[in-house]
Amino acid sequence: MNYRNLRLPFLLTFTLGFSVQIFATNYYVAPVALYPNASDANAGTSLALPFATLAKAITKANVAGDTIL
Repeated sequence: MNYRNLRLPFLLTFTLGFSVQIFATNYYVAPVALYPNASDANAGTSLALPFATLAKAITKANVAGDTIL
């Protein structure tokens, strides 16, 4: 078997898979009762400043690999 023919598909798969992880973002949603600083005006990218509603997180998570926590 010629392994040189497998190099390009492997590199493309690895590169594309890695690039999704680079651009993926975690968005946090927390209830205002537990996190008084939760607001839809926040960036939502940390638990220190989460979104207050799931609807806001859904509108922001528009890149493949984005996660809503």
